[in-house]
Amino acid sequence: DADEIRAWRERISKLLPPDIRLDYTLEPKLDGLSVVLTYEDGLLTLAATRGDGLIGDDVTPNVRTIPTVPLRLPVMPDGPRPPSRLVVRGEAFIPLSAFEQLNARQRELGEPPFINPRNAASGALKNKDPRVTAARPLRVFVYGIVVASADDHVPTTQWEQLQYLRALGFLEPYTEYYDDLEALIAAIPAWQARRASLDYEIDGLVIKINNLALWDELGVIGNKNPRAAIAY
Repeated sequence: DADEIRAWRERISKLLPPDIRLDYTLEPKLDGLSVVLTYEDGLLTLAATRGDGLIGDDVTPNVRTIPTVPLRLPVMPDGPRPPSRLVVRGEAFIPLSAFEQLNARQRELGEPPFINPRNAASGALKNKDPRVTAARPLRVFVYGIVVASADDHVPTTQWEQLQYLRALGFLEPYTEYYDDLEALIAAIPAWQARRASLDYEIDGLVIKINNLALWDELGVIGNKNPRAAIAY
């Protein structure tokens, strides 16, 4: 609840300079399948599932069939020049409207319908035959840079990073920026109302500190949970 968000801010404030001012992004917590995309000199060379956080499945041939995943960066000639090596993280999913059409086709073929979009997306992404993936209406939203070569400039805030990724040609989920935590908390009810109108499933929201340099400073809890973000 709202008090738990404030408690998170209080906890991390003990690890930061007392006079620091924080701003935030508020992003949907997508209910899909995490994917990591690697680009070398602007070309997609590897796509992998998150797996256990260290080792995932190589799904490059399948991801190449997804129309929202650029095979070459930037998509538009006037887009920014990508780093020589760029690794981004996103979420593979099936839009709700497309999922309804997919299940209608399954029934027409006398096949059992899929239980939910996430299962259908997971099965398509991990399938051994890329033609199966191509036949499913998969999409990918990209919401973060994992690695960028040091010789190239990339944005240093999450909000600017999202705009940068969009300029390269990636799709991203609807996201909001706030320079005040109380204003962010006040916006959450609108997200709860908006959830029913989204064409993709979410199971919450993610609040992120906008200044990406602070992510390294704050570190992680356990193996993977960053202190600089919290799920609502």
